Amino acid sequence: MNGILSVLIWFPIIFAIPLWFFRNRALVWGYSIIILAFEFLLSLLMLSNFKFQDGFQFVEKYPWISSLNINYHLGVDGLSLLIVVLIALLSLIGLLASINLITHRENEFAFWYLFLTGSLIGVFSSLDLFLFFIFYEFSLIPSYFLILIWGDENRVKASFKFLIYTALASILLIVSIILIYLQFRTLDYTQLITQLPLLKAPIILFLFISFSLAFAVKTPIFPFHAWLPDAYSNAPTSVALIIAGIMAKIGSYGFLRFLLPLFPEYVKEYAYIFAILSIISIIYAGLMAYVQDNFKRLIAYSSFSHMGFITLGIFSLNSYGINGSAIQILNHGISTGALFLIAGMIYERYKTNLISELGGIVKAIPMLVVFFGIFMLSSVGLPGTNGFVGEFFILLGASLQNFNWAVFGVIGVIVSVMYFLPAFQKISYLELKVPKVKDLGIREFFILLPLAILVFSIGVYPNMVFKYLQKPSEYVVEIIKKGGEK
Repeated sequence: MNGILSVLIWFPIIFAIPLWFFRNRALVWGYSIIILAFEFLLSLLMLSNFKFQDGFQFVEKYPWISSLNINYHLGVDGLSLLIVVLIALLSLIGLLASINLITHRENEFAFWYLFLTGSLIGVFSSLDLFLFFIFYEFSLIPSYFLILIWGDENRVKASFKFLIYTALASILLIVSIILIYLQFRTLDYTQLITQLPLLKAPIILFLFISFSLAFAVKTPIFPFHAWLPDAYSNAPTSVALIIAGIMAKIGSYGFLRFLLPLFPEYVKEYAYIFAILSIISIIYAGLMAYVQDNFKRLIAYSSFSHMGFITLGIFSLNSYGINGSAIQILNHGISTGALFLIAGMIYERYKTNLISELGGIVKAIPMLVVFFGIFMLSSVGLPGTNGFVGEFFILLGASLQNFNWAVFGVIGVIVSVMYFLPAFQKISYLELKVPKVKDLGIREFFILLPLAILVFSIGVYPNMVFKYLQKPSEYVVEIIKKGGEK
């Protein structure tokens, strides 16, 4: 299995290059689908060879910029491995969903889409801060063009906002990385995790603030969220699937992988600030979703609210909350990504995302409504679905840290029911406002089916995921505990 992470990263990027020269539509889609199908199968092979033990696996470490002691260093633990598999799955599903929605410059779209897939796998498998930053930047370029060229009517504004906010996060990250290098002459994560906490104020405080802001923008949490509604609602369906399902996780993953282990003392001291901002995100985003008439914007604000739950669990700083957040990172990618697919399928049929212009679609497309209902119930945390498992552990962890946090979290769950159930009712069961159209085709059915299976599989048997997350979560909790005892 040596080199498998490099293959997963560079295979879609390198094999995307010939797409610039393709002109046949069938060839573009067939070629791209084969590449991402191979990518997904390769990720499953890695999953099947994973060993439930401490430390990183499938590690690759080669000298890169020797004069600066910067290495090409890759590796995954249980959390990052599951995210890599999710990237491969959602990328394949998103591309299949794009076939009828992307009708111009398909070869360019497929190129940027494959480039984005490889870059994101690089982000979540990097064990050198400089390499992490490089792949992070790589992922921003295709995202920007995918929104700008193939997005909806407000795509220029949405892509500009996305670029400005993510550039801000990039500046904060690179400044911090340079400062860390000047202190230690290394950017190797496995070395910094023992060395960085030894730094004294004000340098380590500055680094803590800088990392916090950078990851807060990417998550996002209130008040760094202004880019999210426009980017999500104006991106093409498959791109919204990837941005919401994966890219938004860079921030929460950054909190878990970098902020908590590298700055345990400050994390413990200022966790309440992140918890308060998370609670504001949960309730504010829920109320904003409640007043939306555009279905994609409703999903966007719902995604924002759910990211608030993830950060609330992270900063509960105990195993329950961190485990809940880790599994919710995956659940959010599944359920929110699926809802964006549903929105895209509805738009493909009726050319509108306005809830007020839809109604009674269950009479026309009942199978699609069944899947819509499954993913909606997952998002509101119905017992038996994956959403319930994540939210339960997050609220349990929050209550152990501060019971009031859990109370506000429960209010957020209630708000999610208040905006999702009426929207589902209006779109599906009120007076029929739209003509009857073709229900789900075979391609669409098999796009949604694996996500629905995951909703119930994780909901009924969450240990299938928790067994991968246990060691990484325990490791983070132990570091925080030791940091707080200094």
